[in-house]
Amino acid sequence: QDVDMTVAPEVAQQYFDVLTQAQQRGIPVPAETVQAFYRENLKQSYPFHPSLIEVMDGKLATIPNFQKTRGVLRSMARVIRRMWNTQKTDGLLIHPHSLDFADPDLVDELTGRLDRPVFRQVAGYDVATVNGDAHAQVIDKTQFSGHAPYTTQIATTILLHSLPEPPARGVDVDELIAATLTPTTDPAHLQKALEYLIDEAWHLDYIGTRYFFQTEPSLNKIIQDETENVPNHEARTEVDRRINRLWRDA
Repeated sequence: QDVDMTVAPEVAQQYFDVLTQAQQRGIPVPAETVQAFYRENLKQSYPFHPSLIEVMDGKLATIPNFQKTRGVLRSMARVIRRMWNTQKTDGLLIHPHSLDFADPDLVDELTGRLDRPVFRQVAGYDVATVNGDAHAQVIDKTQFSGHAPYTTQIATTILLHSLPEPPARGVDVDELIAATLTPTTDPAHLQKALEYLIDEAWHLDYIGTRYFFQTEPSLNKIIQDETENVPNHEARTEVDRRINRLWRDA
């Protein structure tokens, strides 16, 4: 009902500072995010992060079934209501990763209405579930306990950018870092979270520095399935065979 725009300049400055510091440390961020006009973009888009407006009003709008104005308003209303009810905020703006894919209604909104139902399983396996057992959530519990859910934030942002058709599909790593970074985030943690996700996710793929979720399982999933199909006694027999071969002359 009301937005206190008087704090927008201060928030914009904090985000601009952390982006500038990241660039000085050699962290990949888009060149435009450390130019003066981007600070103005941050201020004008408050309380939303510019990258969220870009993907919702730009990339998703390229999908024929997406009702541009009505769809954005409906989705954002759901996101804001959930953030308000759970008091769950990461940073001082509403980011792409503020979309909680553990919310079944939001998943239905963004996959069902966009005729992308196959992405439901992608979200469930790799991004977020109510039970907290998606790959990104498990990584956060084991690798970033006590910190913000960096991996889930990264995965959520990538999934949102994976919904459009090529060539709009996917997000470059510098855009990904800039969209996820907050004034209290160490960007090195975001880079590490992406590395962990690449190793564990079943649907994550990339071309060069552009990341996206496929609807078909990746090599990680195939290896996992095949591993589970090998009985323990067969594995032990194979290990014994290899040991005997390696040390047969000893």
